[in-house]
Amino acid sequence: AVYIVILLESLETTIQAIKIQFLYIFIGAIIISSLIALLLSHSFSDPLIKINDAAKEIARGNYNTKIHLKSSREIITLGETINNLARQLSRVEQIRREFIANVSHELRTPLSYLKGYTEILIDGLAETDSDREKYLNIILEESERLRKMVDEILHLSQIEAGSIQLKLSSFSIDALIKRTIDKILPLAVKRDISIKYNKVDDDLLLCLADENRIKQVLINLLTNATKHSYDHSNILISSYRLNDRIYICVRDFGEGISEEDLPFIWDRFYTAGKSKDKSIEGIGLGLSIIKSIINAHGCDITVNSVKEEGTEFCFWLPSYAEN
Repeated sequence: AVYIVILLESLETTIQAIKIQFLYIFIGAIIISSLIALLLSHSFSDPLIKINDAAKEIARGNYNTKIHLKSSREIITLGETINNLARQLSRVEQIRREFIANVSHELRTPLSYLKGYTEILIDGLAETDSDREKYLNIILEESERLRKMVDEILHLSQIEAGSIQLKLSSFSIDALIKRTIDKILPLAVKRDISIKYNKVDDDLLLCLADENRIKQVLINLLTNATKHSYDHSNILISSYRLNDRIYICVRDFGEGISEEDLPFIWDRFYTAGKSKDKSIEGIGLGLSIIKSIINAHGCDITVNSVKEEGTEFCFWLPSYAEN
């Protein structure tokens, strides 16, 4: 047997020193971790606070708010999304203000004509039958302009509310395009614009859609093409089948649409440029109505445009099959 006898005083001193060291290490670790947590929380919370403040400013109508962040990729992406939202809202607000000004002007002009020429007729100031006929024709034209504006606004509201039911049937898009060209041609001829239709083959191109609504789409597209084409230019229409879809494209060689304007052309009341022909000037509802009709069919419409070179709209419809 071996007996070892040691004094506990030195051992207790060592243990006590170790305890003190661990206490210091523990306190230091808590302080350091608290500082790191504080820095991390600030790095996450500061960008979120800035984003929240920017959102409040946007809600107040200050669309010029911009956020500059230095944080994680996800936070920076969120900040860029808020900046993009502010830019788009600013653009929409500008469009809304322009629409109010434009509609006020568009309504004021025909109403002034109606009032003025009606007063002339009532007061008996039209000296000859030809004068009376002239004034009555002006009243009729301005009344028609007012009717078209009101019809466009009501029609778009009905489409967006889903209160219009599509009447699907099979019809030849080829025949419909030809009838629409005949309808729009007089507007184009006034400015020496030719409308050419290119069909790839002899296929009847039977679609399953609401014929009246698609006719409205074609009329609006061709009217827009005529509005913004240069004098003595061409408008090209093409149609073809691809699998179970039929594609229709309308291209003009005119003033085109700027890259800045393209994202907003489908917005209500948006007008990218002034018409070359004042008799067919609209109030910016045509493209919005077109897109609503095409989307109601479960289809899509696209646009490609180059400034000063022209614009092409393409949409597709489901082809008709016996089964």
